[in-house]
Amino acid sequence: MMEKVQFKITDVASEGYGLGYVDNKVTFVPFTAPGDEILAEIVKKKKNFNEARLLEVLVPSPQRVAARCSHFGLCGGCKWQHLTYEAQLFWKNKFTVDAIERIGKCVVDIKHPIMPSPKIFAYRNKMEFSFGWDNEKGSPVLGFHFPGRFDKVFHVESCYLQESLHNDIRHAFYEQAVRLQLSVYDRKTHDGFLRNLLIRKNRRDEWMVILVISEQDREIIEKLFSPIVPLFPQVVSWYYVVNQKKNDSIYDLSPVLYAGQPFLEEKILHIHFKISPLSFFQVNPDQAEQLYAYVVEEGEFSPDDVVYDVYTGTGTIALAVAPKVKRVVGIDNAYQSIEDARENALNNHISNAIFILADAVKAFNTQTFKKYGFPDVVILDPPRSGLHPSIVKQFLAYSPRKIIYISCNPATQARDIGMLAESYKIKSIQPFDMFPQTAHVENVSVLVKK
Repeated sequence: MMEKVQFKITDVASEGYGLGYVDNKVTFVPFTAPGDEILAEIVKKKKNFNEARLLEVLVPSPQRVAARCSHFGLCGGCKWQHLTYEAQLFWKNKFTVDAIERIGKCVVDIKHPIMPSPKIFAYRNKMEFSFGWDNEKGSPVLGFHFPGRFDKVFHVESCYLQESLHNDIRHAFYEQAVRLQLSVYDRKTHDGFLRNLLIRKNRRDEWMVILVISEQDREIIEKLFSPIVPLFPQVVSWYYVVNQKKNDSIYDLSPVLYAGQPFLEEKILHIHFKISPLSFFQVNPDQAEQLYAYVVEEGEFSPDDVVYDVYTGTGTIALAVAPKVKRVVGIDNAYQSIEDARENALNNHISNAIFILADAVKAFNTQTFKKYGFPDVVILDPPRSGLHPSIVKQFLAYSPRKIIYISCNPATQARDIGMLAESYKIKSIQPFDMFPQTAHVENVSVLVKK
């Protein structure tokens, strides 16, 4: 029988769990808030900490609010819906500063307070759902995977992270699938027709729908789409993708346009972007626009600067910076991202942006610099794992006057900045809340040569 304990939550861990102490041992409890007095059940005992499950909030914290979503606690997405937005911002700001100063052991000249998201719900421009099967009810479901379960999906009635039309679109596909008695994909046996549903939109309220299926059956595809398309005039682009692989990734596949136009358009700052079904694009465009504007301002670029945008993605930041500088060079190892970046440069009549398909570690070197110019400013936006040590050595060797480091993981960012500390100091940090209702935070650190 699991041990039940009563204690007070006093802090928040960087993963977003509340924490308190049971017999002087740190105990982590999801879905709790600092100030909560709780009854919990210990589910794991480790040498240095416990993990517990919340049973009851005996005395609620002033930082606690009622979660809006009926799936809260079941879904792994919005783990912070129970916190006031002011509390979310406070803790994200604290995570960022603690990581830079404690892990990176760096002194920060200017610590800007976190930039709130313009929207705290309905901020996402892209959502992805999976088809599955409910064994208890004996019926198909369309929703999200249970946390930690690749093979089990729960049915979503309403999600508040995207504007409400996406709920209507999802329900329409679900009801049509039930009506046609279509099979859903089993991620253990790899049988079944319906796999995933992706829904994208732009800020002009134009929508794109991508249905992922396991085989090319034109008759069934027609029966699925034809009753739904007339219901949603806001959807200007309808696609399907045939995925016969054993994993759900579709980025190496070819979407088929069923009806409408082939892409959406989005404008960030002065740049127009095409969003194709498989394009990477920031999911919170309102906040992304604020972040890009900050990078352009903090860069303090001059017309003679050569700027390198390492891990450039589809070139969003590089293209925003291009009008300010002599040349911007974007580097990324994703073929589709570089193709999109080049097309976006062409469509915006930007001729001083060059995009290189290459691994950043291999491309950031003397050979590249001799061809395109030595870096005056470097912009970084690496994966959560941070920078490879060899690229840090390259920065120290070529010493651009400024490094603007964007990261969705302040801990690995702090580690990397610590390695750069022999030559660089932190002029400023500016956290951005890109993902309200979650513990994730984006941080921009501006490093200047000592």
